[in-house]
Amino acid sequence: METLDNPITVIIAEDNLCDANLLESVLSTIPEVTVMGKAADGALAIELVKQYKPTVVFLDVMMPSMDGLSAAHIIRNIQPDICIVFVTNHSEYAAAAFHLDAIGYLIKPVSQDSVHKVINKILKYETHNRSNTVDKDNNLIIKNNKETYFIDVSRILFIERSGRKSNIHTRHKLYTTVESLASLEKMLNHNFWRCHKSYLVNTKQIDAIRPLADRIYRISFYDYPHTASTTRKNLNEFFARFKF
Repeated sequence: METLDNPITVIIAEDNLCDANLLESVLSTIPEVTVMGKAADGALAIELVKQYKPTVVFLDVMMPSMDGLSAAHIIRNIQPDICIVFVTNHSEYAAAAFHLDAIGYLIKPVSQDSVHKVINKILKYETHNRSNTVDKDNNLIIKNNKETYFIDVSRILFIERSGRKSNIHTRHKLYTTVESLASLEKMLNHNFWRCHKSYLVNTKQIDAIRPLADRIYRISFYDYPHTASTTRKNLNEFFARFKF
């Protein structure tokens, strides 16, 4: 199994106490995993995600008050980079899980082998994320499968989060990485602004910021057809930060 310096943090959302304890017991056998909390319904799972910002959440599909699929939609908006694993008695929800970009789908009763496989998949995903960096020449080094790209940071227009991937927009090429926006933001310099939970933009490349809808603004870039979005609140923070 892959290893990481920092643990994989987990929230379990399961209304059946026996199933929750079984999953926690299996996870406790994996040294890289720390269970931060358990919830009996989707609403409490959302609160625990807000509190702990875990690496992964295990969601039972069928729960009272708020089911796992509904909770997953909200959790994905709160923390776009989170890994979601669904746990259920039924296989017919697999398509819905796919559309929510779940990293795993386990059928009850969970086995040690199935849990270990999904955790190893998450460890590989996280290890790949942490292998990217910015070099001394200000190139963002991105590893994608067997390929390595050296992207001049100054040429990046913006980075867009889509599911569990980040799309790096330059004028001449689109690069894709599993690196999270939060990680990329830490690597890049002060010219980059997290204008939205799904966008990180290079302020040196902005052409215009225009109203799009109520409290929503569209960010356009020089000689480029694609755009990013921001909110009135984030725009006010931008003006304060850059002394407009």
